[in-house]
Amino acid sequence: MRPRTDKIATPDRHVELLELIGSTLGGKYTLSRLLGAGGMGGVYAATPIAGGAEVAIKVLSVADPAARSRIAGRFAREARAVTALKSPYIVTVLDAGSEDRATGPQPYLVMELLQGEDLGQRLRRDGRVPLRDALHIAAQILVALGAAHEAGVVHRDLKPDNVFLTNKDGDASACKLLDFGMSKLTPRENQTLALALTKKGMAVGTPYYMAPEQARAAEDVDGRVDLWALGAILFECLTGRPPFIGSTQEQILLAICTTDAPDVRALQPEVPSKVAKLIARALTRDRGQRFLSAWQMLSALVDVAPGEGRLLPAHAFTAMDVRSPVSPAMLAPPNSAPHLPASNSGPFAASQPSMKMATIAVAPLPHAHADASGSHGALRVRPAPPPKSRAPLFLLAFAALVLGVGVAVYALAVLR
Repeated sequence: MRPRTDKIATPDRHVELLELIGSTLGGKYTLSRLLGAGGMGGVYAATPIAGGAEVAIKVLSVADPAARSRIAGRFAREARAVTALKSPYIVTVLDAGSEDRATGPQPYLVMELLQGEDLGQRLRRDGRVPLRDALHIAAQILVALGAAHEAGVVHRDLKPDNVFLTNKDGDASACKLLDFGMSKLTPRENQTLALALTKKGMAVGTPYYMAPEQARAAEDVDGRVDLWALGAILFECLTGRPPFIGSTQEQILLAICTTDAPDVRALQPEVPSKVAKLIARALTRDRGQRFLSAWQMLSALVDVAPGEGRLLPAHAFTAMDVRSPVSPAMLAPPNSAPHLPASNSGPFAASQPSMKMATIAVAPLPHAHADASGSHGALRVRPAPPPKSRAPLFLLAFAALVLGVGVAVYALAVLR
């Protein structure tokens, strides 16, 4: 049975949330029905008073005043983070505000209303996700993470409950990334951003999906914690359980920090070797050995599932990812990358032979050859230059020896 990681509202809190139905927020939105309830509040369907389509509104509702003040900061951070992100795979935030009530200010976040279910619900119902669907979901998440990381936003709470599945254009596994309330904002060039409101030394996230450095409450976490979490999600989609389990949160975090993730094939032998290697690299404890960026991991995934190549954006091959939280991830400069012609199915369709020539220069990593095989969107680590010839050194040493012998013979002749 998959462990539940979403927050459930207590019965009394649920009643309080139901009482908000029919009320108006900000003089602009009428709450029509409760869609979901959690520890921090509820999500409602709402009708704009000015007219238009229904929207979803997340409303903060916490009884403890101290907790309300702290969590209000998360709401503000989520609004600020997600509003700045533009991606078809990230939920669209339309508005944000705060309603004054007798119990104090009540922040709310207005988003597009999605139809479907989150990945956590699907896993609780079906147990596992077919390989093809799991890779398709992962590819979309990587596009969302690529956009977020470029904008200086690290999610830090990526889990199945924050991946919403919606049927779009016949794609039953189309998804959008939700809930940036735990996000860490990092300054971009010539900009300053307020950092996360968490205290130093505080571990942030959901234990099953926390990277080792995140579990240790390291201060320098970057986008690689999101890639680790995605590796854990893929592992769970294919096996029906997270890679690390335990009866307490402490047991889970200790295992994450001290033991290697199990091989996904130990639980599901039919998983292809390349997929198992991709998941293993994402779940490596040493973050220096993981994928350096979301685009690099997506390129490796395309090698396994060529059909997802249409999601790989052009700049992932032709521009330097200078805003990535992981600075060593350098993309090949435009003048060294081959021209990739467009097609009706996207500029990086798997059927294009030119895809084989796309290269990404990355910092040398052990076992990097495991991701360098294949033909579609494959990463090719540039080989080290051949060692310089040592012949001149040998010639120089031989000449010195001959000269030394000649000097010795001449000295003996003079002495005689």
